[in-house]
Amino acid sequence: MTYEKLLSALASKRNGSFFSCAWERQLKTKKGVNSNITKQVTATVRKGIDRRNMAKFKNGLEVYRNSPLPWGQWKRGQEGLIIEYTNKKGVEKNYVRFYTTVNKPKIQYFVDGREVPKECIMNLVQKSELTHENIVDCFVVDVHNIKYIK
Repeated sequence: MTYEKLLSALASKRNGSFFSCAWERQLKTKKGVNSNITKQVTATVRKGIDRRNMAKFKNGLEVYRNSPLPWGQWKRGQEGLIIEYTNKKGVEKNYVRFYTTVNKPKIQYFVDGREVPKECIMNLVQKSELTHENIVDCFVVDVHNIKYIK
């Protein structure tokens, strides 16, 4: 999906509404592994939410701090939606900020294009690739990894 098509698809969704999104990324493998291992996620997400309006913040379960982003900055004209980040090598990337829903995402793993259970990749990928499954209220996805928005 091109960046322009992504922005158009996101603009067609009202802030706070529920919609389906899929993204895919290549996982970092251990040394000596010559396979292409990818993770594909299909999830119901939301966009454009002010975290201060979320129930967990309103109920006082968490304290909201109106602080700057921990990394990157909001893209001009896309504040609250697109984060732009330039790494130490000077490479700029853009990320979409999504918000989770109560629906559990569908996660699929592929080795050289063939779907496999998670157990099959456990010894092939770096340990850091398997520790990102904690529940959060918002997360970011590299715009180039997004396959579709429905």
